[in-house]
Amino acid sequence: MDIYGIASGANLAGAPAWRGRGVEVTGSDGSRRVDEAIADGRVDEYLGWGAYRVASVAVVNVEGVLGFGYSTAVADSIRAAGANDLVDRVVIGINSPGGQMRDLAELVSAVADVSDVKPVHAIARPMASSLAVVLLAAASEASVTPSGQVGALGVMAVVRDDSARAERQGVQVHVVTDQPLKTLGEPGVPVTEEHLAELRRTTSRYADDMFRVVAAGRGVDESKFRSQGGRSYVGREAVAADLVDRVETFSELLRRVTSPNGKV
Repeated sequence: MDIYGIASGANLAGAPAWRGRGVEVTGSDGSRRVDEAIADGRVDEYLGWGAYRVASVAVVNVEGVLGFGYSTAVADSIRAAGANDLVDRVVIGINSPGGQMRDLAELVSAVADVSDVKPVHAIARPMASSLAVVLLAAASEASVTPSGQVGALGVMAVVRDDSARAERQGVQVHVVTDQPLKTLGEPGVPVTEEHLAELRRTTSRYADDMFRVVAAGRGVDESKFRSQGGRSYVGREAVAADLVDRVETFSELLRRVTSPNGKV
């Protein structure tokens, strides 16, 4: 049974399909594919898995649901960008509703390890929700686009009890196991109070991890984020909610950090 830190109603179709040179490069003069941008000299190096280098700045794009193996690719790209000797700072562009909570530690450690040695700028462009917020929190600096959305902190698990429908259809499901919790989520098997208690235990544990990481990264008391009730904040609201430091477009961020005086 998967536990998600994800915005309500998000599509859990899995990781995005591009994962390579087809990812678009966004700049002040518009967007183009990485391979096209390299060919016309707008991008200096392809770093893999939606990442590229422009001068001394590495850009890592995070697009879609985190999990299903995609979080590992994101973490690897962030670490590769940080390890590149030609890179002075890293920009993480996020458009994600969140994802599988089991990937929280891997994502946080990748950003934190790089930010220990190089500035890491993370921006919600236009969404960083739930689990994706940890990427903002672990960065040296966090931004959101003017109409971008940040928040939806919290964890959830969804289990459907279709045992009554199976019974109406004359279907009997027999699960042979020595451990009652192993039947949780099996089609046609009734969801018991013991099942629900286990889901509450697990979601509570993951929620503790999420709020602890975000609070530590943002330097804010954990209770402030818990009291938000899973709300999402748009633009400047996210600054007031202590989820980001500033509001700017992605192009403005790139211009700022690539300028001679671009500093965190």
